[in-house]
Amino acid sequence: MKTIPWLLAAATAAFWGSAHADPPIDQAKCAAQASALYKLIETEQREGDIKWGMTNIHSTFASHLNLRLGRCFLKFEMSGTDTQHRAQAVIRLLDVLSREGGYVYDYAFWYEIGGKMYSCKLFPPEYKEQVTCASRKEFDASIAQYMETTKN
Repeated sequence: MKTIPWLLAAATAAFWGSAHADPPIDQAKCAAQASALYKLIETEQREGDIKWGMTNIHSTFASHLNLRLGRCFLKFEMSGTDTQHRAQAVIRLLDVLSREGGYVYDYAFWYEIGGKMYSCKLFPPEYKEQVTCASRKEFDASIAQYMETTKN
């Protein structure tokens, strides 16, 4: 009977694979995992935007290894033009390491239409609940703490 928990743990580790077993310990591993996640999110977002009639779709990303928190972040940005010829933009800050649970944790979400804020949500783990931000300045200040790379 003592072997069952051990077998379950081994099967779980095998299921998630070595790519999910250890958090990235350096910028190269963080960048590789962020790039893979970016490709998945970009494809899903682009397909949805095209269904809604978006054109001129462009996206970028950056990875950030935060040594203080021991986390790898993906900053995802996508923009395009809607059917009413208004510019739209989305910015998300995602926790790359949370991906192994099948769901990627969003730390922040920004959405604007025609250069005006439409939605701004902050939900880092230290918050007890989602917070609505009032401006792009507040959004940028909130995510800046996660974009640090130095260890204190």
